[in-house]
Amino acid sequence: MYRLTNSYRENLLKDLQNPIEAAQYLNAALEDGSEEMFLMALRDVAESRGMVELTEPFAANHENTNALLFEKNAPKLNELLKSMGLKLSVEVEAPLNSD
Repeated sequence: MYRLTNSYRENLLKDLQNPIEAAQYLNAALEDGSEEMFLMALRDVAESRGMVELTEPFAANHENTNALLFEKNAPKLNELLKSMGLKLSVEVEAPLNSD
């Protein structure tokens, strides 16, 4: 039996090895506005780079999704992104009214 989800996941992880694809994927997750969605996307990018030991806290359950970023001995978000050749940026969505 053909399983589309396995093929999709394999292709996604292959695509996320490209830094441009990874950055676009993470930006799309940021635009979603959900911290959980961003952390899941970050897990996918880390997994695509063979950083399986870093993705395990995300896989266990919802309560562990923040473990990688907030545990005492865990790497910080910027360190993790830098290790993948990426950086986080924030842009103004719309100019503020100066009335």
